[in-house]
Amino acid sequence: MNNYLSIIPPFLTIFFAILTKRVVSSLVIGITTGSFIIANEANTNFFMETLKKFLQVVISDNSVRFENLNIIIFLILLGTIISSMNRSGGIDKLSIYIIQRVKTRLWAELAIIFMGLLIFIDDYFNSLAVGSISQRVADKMKISRAKLAYYLDSTAGPVCIIAPISSWGASIVVLLGSILHEKNISSFTGISLFIQSIPYNYYAILTVVMTILAAIFNLNFFHMKKMEESVPVEEESDSFEKVYLKECFEVLIPIITLFFSTVFLMFLTGHLNSKKESFEIMAALQNSNISFSLIAGGLLSIFSIFIIQLVNSEKRILTKNDLFHGVKLMIPAIVVLLLAWGLANTIRDLETGKYIAEMTKELNISFQFIPLSLFLIAGVMAFSTGTSWATFSMLLPIATDVAQINNIESLPLLVGAVLGGSVFGDHCSPISDTTVLSSVGAGCNHIDHVLSQMPYALIVAFVSGVFYLTT
Repeated sequence: MNNYLSIIPPFLTIFFAILTKRVVSSLVIGITTGSFIIANEANTNFFMETLKKFLQVVISDNSVRFENLNIIIFLILLGTIISSMNRSGGIDKLSIYIIQRVKTRLWAELAIIFMGLLIFIDDYFNSLAVGSISQRVADKMKISRAKLAYYLDSTAGPVCIIAPISSWGASIVVLLGSILHEKNISSFTGISLFIQSIPYNYYAILTVVMTILAAIFNLNFFHMKKMEESVPVEEESDSFEKVYLKECFEVLIPIITLFFSTVFLMFLTGHLNSKKESFEIMAALQNSNISFSLIAGGLLSIFSIFIIQLVNSEKRILTKNDLFHGVKLMIPAIVVLLLAWGLANTIRDLETGKYIAEMTKELNISFQFIPLSLFLIAGVMAFSTGTSWATFSMLLPIATDVAQINNIESLPLLVGAVLGGSVFGDHCSPISDTTVLSSVGAGCNHIDHVLSQMPYALIVAFVSGVFYLTT
């Protein structure tokens, strides 16, 4: 299918999600509507088509989708780690330690942003790891969970997409390399084109700038203002005992283990999969098994908790109930993530992205407006489909064709416009998995996160659009 009907399911999902603030029922509406359209066009059974979309989340093309299952397992492991650290009081101690050093709300916000910028290796890991550390700090410093979710989301995808040494950057380099090869373009390589496009990825760069400005000037627009005003204003007692760094080891060790073991395993699996004799950073990142690395990192983190428990025999840090509470903690996120993947399968089969991309080809636009047009079209596609990756794969070849026809030296600008627009749409979309996980990491209602983040994203997109017009 490749017609106007393909845009109905994502439109209905987004419309009902914003109208009702019930993301689960809205995703179900999108999946069932899409399944009905597909069944009607293909003359197949509607119920079987709907069941197929849900099964495709874990089984596709007669094989198990381990990357999705691994993310679910990692969420359960992370929930177990968080549950254990919460019960032991470790996160409380770490948050008090941070608060005692940052002193003010502003420095707490900047510390959260800095942690997000520091953990740029993968957007999933960024949102969940930084979120688990920052929730208590945000609560104690009267920062709303919606504001925390905004900081997490804005230092995840937007940072990963301008970092060559990240899961996003490495994959984009591979994609660009294959496009250049197919188009017989020798004036760029995949990595050189990606690096040259970074200064033109205005949305990603300005999003980071906006988070810092939002913290310094306490900028709260529309729904964010409502969320900030809803934070309890009662003064908390600051009479808690002083916490020293050594008292935080029982929570720092599992977190540090999780981070470094995950990063190490990403490079290790990537190097092994690349089958190169010598280690190459970009080759390792391009071929890394991220979902496996996250699971192995989670297991090693839990193992470190066992070691702490053996050393500190007077206090049981990890119990058999922590797994149960970890699953319970993550069930809402897992349900939303499974449904978001189900809708992504539906949109893929409807060929929504292909339909929008082909409409783009038919537009007769002056070259002066092409960077802006690509930015906006990429934004619409990513917003509608909930994924940046499909948008990259469809629009980057089009951007390359346009550059070849007009001026090949403009290719970095056009690539930057596509990448920036894709992140913009993904950043705003309530059906994006990265948006969902930012809500999970912050412990924030998903639709509250989407609505509160939207004005910041639109302001940055507007300024980015002005830059594309004047570049």
